[in-house]
Amino acid sequence: MTLVVGVPFSSRSWRGELQRHCRDHVADVVVSLLHDGREVVGRKLDVLVVDDDTSWLSAALVSQCREAGVSVVGVFDPDEADGFGRQHLRQLGIAAVAPVALDVEDLLELLRSQKPDPTLARSFSTLTAAQATRRSAGDRRIIAVGGPAGSGATEVAIGLAQSISDRASKPVLVDVDETHPSLARRLGLCLHPHLLTAVDAVRRERTSPPTTLEPETSSSLQCLRACVARPIARSGGRPRAPFDVIVGIATRDDWNLVCPEDVGAVVSELSA
Repeated sequence: MTLVVGVPFSSRSWRGELQRHCRDHVADVVVSLLHDGREVVGRKLDVLVVDDDTSWLSAALVSQCREAGVSVVGVFDPDEADGFGRQHLRQLGIAAVAPVALDVEDLLELLRSQKPDPTLARSFSTLTAAQATRRSAGDRRIIAVGGPAGSGATEVAIGLAQSISDRASKPVLVDVDETHPSLARRLGLCLHPHLLTAVDAVRRERTSPPTTLEPETSSSLQCLRACVARPIARSGGRPRAPFDVIVGIATRDDWNLVCPEDVGAVVSELSA
């Protein structure tokens, strides 16, 4: 059975050597050149081989490959960037990595060993059914409310969330104030889980292999639902807000654990 391997443009020699070797000596391996990450699923690959410096490589792409049944192999140069390439590939969720100087026959053997098991890969139809519950980019609404301290941004945000809560989708209010997050106190909500919990949930979802064939049970949506704030016990008879809330990070020092891209990923998943 033919093994279809996708490779990006690369300034390193491994890509050309692999293509020439398979063209001249291997009958059951097809090497397909990719221009960007959008072609990964469209080409129906078995294995994707990427450099640690491939411009369009990301944790989200690795997760998408895994969901589509495409194995990912990373190639790194231990002499570049103090050997950070291997660590970078691992952080993106790529388990199979190889040094750039690996012999082409050994690289090919590694690729053969990574051929996906069809019984473990999520089928395209199942994946499509799960993705159908997500909003298209044109239907998503992300509204940012901000201003100087004491300007009433918190009250405006709460009022805005209330005003749109009668729509088909339940709004989610996310507190990203870096200095004085006050939604939890204002609405009588527990301080944990919070924004950092949600960031960790999305990170795990994007970099961890699936533990089930059912995408609904391992989706980011399920992870984020567990991060929605709960009322504190002493809130008594206070009515529950008609919107969900992800409260702010309680300890200012913990913002060092979060970057803007992490918060953007959480908001993007919620809007979807």
